[in-house]
Formats: sequence, C-alpha cells, structure tokens
Amino acid sequence: MATYRGPESTRQLPTPTVDVDGTVRGKTTLSPTACKVRGRLEIPPIHVVPIILVPGIMGSNLRANADKKKLRNQELRDGEAAWRPPNGLVEGLGEADKWETRTPEIRQKILDGNTLEVDPNGSIEISSDAATFGLTLGEAKSCGWGQIHSSSYGPLLRALRKYFSNFFECSSKEKILITEHWNRLNNFPRRYWDGEGVGALKSFTVDELLKLAKFRYPVYASGYNWLQSNETSAKILQHRILEIINYWNAVGQKCSGIVLVSHSMGGLVARACAKGMPEKIIGVVHACMPDLGAPVCYRRISCGTENSSPLNNEVENVGAEKFAVIAGVSALETTPVMAFSAGALELLPNHRYPIPWLTISNQENTDSSRKNLLTGNLYDLYLERDAWYRLFFKDIADPANLHKGKVQQDYEATVNQARKFHQVILDDYYHHNTYAFYGADGYKTSYGRIHWTYSSKENILPDAFMRAKSVGEKFSSNRQVQLPSGQIVKLELSRQDSGGDGTVPSVSGAGPKPYVKAIFGVRGFGHQDVFASERMQSLTIQLVARVILEKT
Repeated sequence: MATYRGPESTRQLPTPTVDVDGTVRGKTTLSPTACKVRGRLEIPPIHVVPIILVPGIMGSNLRANADKKKLRNQELRDGEAAWRPPNGLVEGLGEADKWETRTPEIRQKILDGNTLEVDPNGSIEISSDAATFGLTLGEAKSCGWGQIHSSSYGPLLRALRKYFSNFFECSSKEKILITEHWNRLNNFPRRYWDGEGVGALKSFTVDELLKLAKFRYPVYASGYNWLQSNETSAKILQHRILEIINYWNAVGQKCSGIVLVSHSMGGLVARACAKGMPEKIIGVVHACMPDLGAPVCYRRISCGTENSSPLNNEVENVGAEKFAVIAGVSALETTPVMAFSAGALELLPNHRYPIPWLTISNQENTDSSRKNLLTGNLYDLYLERDAWYRLFFKDIADPANLHKGKVQQDYEATVNQARKFHQVILDDYYHHNTYAFYGADGYKTSYGRIHWTYSSKENILPDAFMRAKSVGEKFSSNRQVQLPSGQIVKLELSRQDSGGDGTVPSVSGAGPKPYVKAIFGVRGFGHQDVFASERMQSLTIQLVARVILEKT
C-alpha cells in the first residue's frame, strides 16, 4: 500500500473492513460543505499475511475463568482479573502495594493456572499518529492487543502496524518515493544491531518493497495462560492461527500462512507451535528467547525473586524491588505458584544448558574450594527432596491445600511435563525460516549460573557440602547449613555476573545460533523493555520483512 502525497489535501480514513461476502467497506463521517478536505480510503491488497506477536511469561493478562462450567477460582469472582502487569510507575506502585498484602495462600489461590484464562480486556494504547495509517481502537481490540501487556508490547504492535501499512508515497510525480519510515529503517546504523548492511541486515531495495507491498499485514497479539505448559499454549496458538487464516479466506481474501514474532518464553510456545504446523508458518522472529533455559528461574523458585542487580542504577533497582514484591520476595511466596506451573518449570535450565551452572565455593572462588552441585541427572536435581540446594520445598508448597495431600505427586508430574517439553516436544527444533536476536550486554548482568559462597575461614573440603543439611532459614538467598562435622556455615547466593539482558544470559540467548538463518547479539536494552526503543523495534521489523521476502 502507499501513502498519498499529492497536491490535494486529504485525511486518512480507517483501514477498511471486509464483509463475509468479500465486500470491502470503509467508514467516514459527514462534514460541512465548507470543509474541502476529502477523506482518503486506501484499499488493501487481497493477499493477506497476518503477523502474530507471542509475549513472554507474565506478559499475558489473565483472569478467572468466566465460564461457570470451567474450574472456579477460589479467590476471585468469575471473570475477575488475576494478573495484569502494571503499565507505568503509578500502576506499578499500586500493584506492588496490592500484592504485598497477599499471603502465600492467597497468591496460590489467585494464580491457580487451572482456573485461569487469557483476559482480553487489558489496556490498549493507540499512538497519536494512528489515524495516519488507519489504525483504530476497535481494530486493535479485535486483533487481541488487550490480551498482552501494553507497556511491553504496545510499542512493537503499533510499529509493525505502521510500517507494514505503507511502503510508498503516492505523488503526482512519476518517481517512486519510499515512505519516511522505511527510509529511516534503511538508514538505521547496522552497527547498533551488532552487524553490517549485508545479508539479513541489508537495506531494502525498491523492488523488495514493491514485493512486500503486494500483501496486507494485519497485526495480532496472542496471549496464553503462562502458568500452563507451553505444550498446551502451543496447541491453542495453532488453533488461533487456523482461525485467523480461515477468517481471511472466508471473507474473500487469500491467506495461506502467518509470521510469528516472539518474546522470551513466547519463543518456546512459537517453536512448539511451528513444529506442529510448519506449512502454515511463513517464518519466525525470536527476541530474547531462553533457548537453553534460565538459571534465574531456579533462583526465583528456590530463593524468591531478586530485588536488585549490581549494575542497575537507583531507579532500576527500585523497579526490581517492586517487581520482587509482586512476584514474591521469598520461596514462601514463589514456590506455591511456580512449582506447580509447567510453564515456569519449562524455563529452568534444560538438558542442553552447559554444566556446571549450580556451584559452591569460598568467597575467593579458589579452585580447591569450588564444587559442582549438579552431579547427576538434571531432572533428578529438580526432583531432589533432601539436599539443602534443592529446588522444591514440600513443606511450604501448598498453603491453600489445593493439592489435597498430593503435593509431591503433583509436583513430580509438573517436572515430568517440563522434561517432556524440553526433550521430546522441543529439543533443538526450529522452523526453517527463523531469525533471532538476544541481549549480549555486559552491563545488563544476568544469572548465568547459581553460585553459593561461604565465608568460613577454615579449609572445608568441597564434598562436605554435598552431605550438609539445612538449619534455620532456608527459603531465601541467605542460608545456613550444618556440615557432617557439625560445623555451621553461612551461605550467600552470588549476584548476577553474566552478560545478557538482565534476565536471559547470553549463553542461553545465543542458543539458536546453529539452527537459524541469522542471529544477532545486541547491547543496550533490558529484557522486558526490549521493544521500547526504536533500535530494537527497527531490528524486529527488519527481520520480519526478511522472513516474508524469503517465502513470498
């Protein structure tokens, strides 16, 4: 499509809709005869390529099941919001105050995944220039934008909708004029993407943009219940894709496939989805996906949510403190929710994550003191019942008594589901037309490992910690253990020390490298606000366009 830039002044009308019989219908309003500015209706192409954004964990709005025939939430009314990530500082402070008063029992009841569903009524922000590319609030709602966190994903949804609406400017001159935003993308410094203007990052020619302009690109958001297994979420996404394709074909358009854009854990959902229906997927762009898992997930279940990072500024650490209050500051609050969430456990370091990632040493980290605590099967570690460094503490796992005496059984079933997803459903599968990027920033430190240190000045044989027992506090990042000798040793969990994006370490973000067309390690953004900057919006749009050009 093209934006009109002729001599006559016009006003952009909303993008037309398509009736069930294929009739293209536009809407305008009457104006006084004195108003000489005519409405301009741009008719989209008949060929349709939907773009679907799949968010990360906690990025989908959730509510209690609205259908009374489904399982009822024990704390919320039918249809009441259960999880609404805050948009902006004021909402963030209010949400932190709300969650701070919620006991582990109430948290467990609210975030009971079996009683929740995606909430489509979240906040949607329409940019001030939305009218210039025909976007309305009604369209955004119908495309599911209210299902996902507005602050995190709204900027990208709007940018995708804007860029893929207009490629050229219409003028009275014969010369083809590329729109300002595509010119800006072509001139964006590729060095900010850790690359050069070649291959996937090369600028777009007029011929390539003409090829892209042959399609209509509706932009959808597809939230999912992130407390359930990503296997389940992938099947629901497959159903959503078929619904979208069938809709466009039913109204007389031509649609045979879609493009997936994922963030974080949404990449795991997207990969599992694509594996089951590769012929319906034109291509995939992954952002910040923890391909190998993320040790921070182990930290949050076993010790509670981190409330700072060593290289954060003061404002960033205040934000981290408030998020920890919402997500749970200790295992007393996180375990009852996360330990029975297959989606959360599927973010744990998987069978492909490099070992050792769970270790202990003295504070000087001398070779003689260092010990790898993961010595056997990875999933046996997750099922461990006695070790002081275990993931799961049964005695705090079910304060609301939702598991009715089957706490261990239900937890083991959840771990086994995560194992199945890691090793059978996903393993190293990638759609054949995939691009990816990840955080590779030394100033956005992440947990690349879980490392305990002790301050004892005595010479302790590392193997002694394998037989140590917890004493006293055991649900936070500060613990005490008793060695076989009877000695009490204080332990402290080390802070983030690996490059990444603040959440996903670079080693995991770079995991797709052997399996994708191209991957880019980029600096200058945090995990959750990756799409807030023009730099990363532009890279995403660049790669989406390349995905489409590869297959059309």
